[in-house]
Amino acid sequence: MFLYSLEEVLPKVRSFAFSSDLGEITALFARIDIDTAIPLAPSQPGSGSTDYDQALAGLRKLCLDDIDRRTSVIILGDARNNYGDARTDG
Repeated sequence: MFLYSLEEVLPKVRSFAFSSDLGEITALFARIDIDTAIPLAPSQPGSGSTDYDQALAGLRKLCLDDIDRRTSVIILGDARNNYGDARTDG
């Protein structure tokens, strides 16, 4: 609900959901109402255990060129990587 609501009040918001993979859900939120969109959002990027390494790599691939000093990136999650590689090297 938070992400959906942000798109209504801020310009140029892009929304992503992730579990094992990351997927953009901006278009999903733009075309359907909140009650329909929220249950569908987690199914967009795939299923599986939370993998922050994979999700951040996907974010880098999808939109790193769009991120600059005026960009805010908000990550909402449970902060668990489910025993996956934390990739603290880079």
